[in-house]
Amino acid sequence: MKKTTFWKFLTSYLLCTLFSFLAASFVCSVLSERHLIETKAEDLYSEVSRMASGRVGTSYLESDVSSEDIYENLRALASYQSATFWLMNCNGDILIDSSAPSASESMRKITDFDPSELPSRYYQIDDFFGMFREKTLSVVAPITDHFTTRGYFCAHFDLKELEDEKNTIMQIFYLIFFIILLIFSLLVLLFYRKFYHPLARITKAAEEYASGNLNYKIYS
Repeated sequence: MKKTTFWKFLTSYLLCTLFSFLAASFVCSVLSERHLIETKAEDLYSEVSRMASGRVGTSYLESDVSSEDIYENLRALASYQSATFWLMNCNGDILIDSSAPSASESMRKITDFDPSELPSRYYQIDDFFGMFREKTLSVVAPITDHFTTRGYFCAHFDLKELEDEKNTIMQIFYLIFFIILLIFSLLVLLFYRKFYHPLARITKAAEEYASGNLNYKIYS
């Protein structure tokens, strides 16, 4: 049995390990990012839906709560979720912005706002009608009154905030992968010491005997 056979096997093992690492890293990165985005989107949508159908939405419809009170509610929620919350009317006017210094300074206009362009699913990743420079995770919940939309609660989250969580997941993946790699490497070493190496010596001895060298000795 030639030594080249073992080195071919070892080279194939290393190449397969490298390919597996790159493929698994890519898949893990994509799946973890998707999971984090969908989890955050669900959390934000739950919040804006609760506001739209709850006391804050009712207060907006009935105008029985001041803008400052709604602003303070949105500010508290924004701090908890690390996101930006808006109260909008159907014309694209931002009535209250949790990131503004005060409720009175929240008023802005979304020039290209078109409710028909809102996605059918509960979240979207884009610049939200040109309001953000980077792609942002946005969720929108309508405020309805007798089946008529009267406004929207929106939440916007900077996707860069998910990088730390994604990196933590990837570090755990790398650790698990290298532990598995270490175990398989030890198995390869065990195979070489317990099976391949003795078999190679026996094969070499058989070749020597076949060539007439009966004095050849097999060393342990």
